[in-house]
Amino acid sequence: MPCFTAPAAEKERNVVHMQCFPRNESGYFPGGPAGIIVESFMRAHKIPHVVHFGVDPEVSPTGRLPCIELNGETTAESHFIIERLAREFNLPEEKLSRAQRAKGIALRRIFEQSANFHHIRAFIVDNVETGARLFGPFLPVPKFMHGFAMGQARKNQIANLNTQGEGDLTDVQYHAEFLSDIEAAEAMLEESDFAVSSEFTHVDSTVFGYLSIIRSIARQLPADRLALVPAYQLVLRSAVINAYVDRVEAVTYPDAAKILAMTKADPKGKEPQSFPKQAFTKAN
Repeated sequence: MPCFTAPAAEKERNVVHMQCFPRNESGYFPGGPAGIIVESFMRAHKIPHVVHFGVDPEVSPTGRLPCIELNGETTAESHFIIERLAREFNLPEEKLSRAQRAKGIALRRIFEQSANFHHIRAFIVDNVETGARLFGPFLPVPKFMHGFAMGQARKNQIANLNTQGEGDLTDVQYHAEFLSDIEAAEAMLEESDFAVSSEFTHVDSTVFGYLSIIRSIARQLPADRLALVPAYQLVLRSAVINAYVDRVEAVTYPDAAKILAMTKADPKGKEPQSFPKQAFTKAN
């Protein structure tokens, strides 16, 4: 199933078309970590792409966003998308040692298989009102149904957490586990400018994708709700984590002001945003 309705013949070859959730309040991050992971990788490597916004999972062959279409072939799941992009665009092989690769895998596992579930529980399950406020405007339902739609999303996430075995944790246990995840990531990020070396690698797309969205959500929680999530508090006060996120952001979103202006002009993401290779320059 193609991601997008435009015929493949109308799409320029070697230009990636990505479908993802609309950009969040910052104006230049796509909603959800997976969209940031894929987009930040493309931007770091100056891969020409067009971003299409939507919330309908039916456009993806796996039922999850983002997905991409490149030269008539659709790929979903951020890790496999990145692997395909590296292959299709003949990106130079990352010169990483065995230890650096192992560290990268460890960081990915922390976020993909642990911290993300705890973040979902802290945000979607425990703070559904904030979720409705932030994501309600992008839902394909009238405003009076935003709360109901997010309530359904909450039920779906609870079922998912139960399937993963995370739903059985008490509040004390999951907060302790979430905090341990962030503390471990912070310790590993102290060792170099980027996640596993002195240069940007594919690992940074993943780590940045999760930390940037966690930081964004933490900043928008009411103070009394933020006080209940120690992991969010650590993300906000950690000099290491904030310097890291800002450093990767400078590499991947040097044109943030331009994207912000585009998003303000079209806040619901009705029109695709095009980024040819020459677009990746810092605004003066």
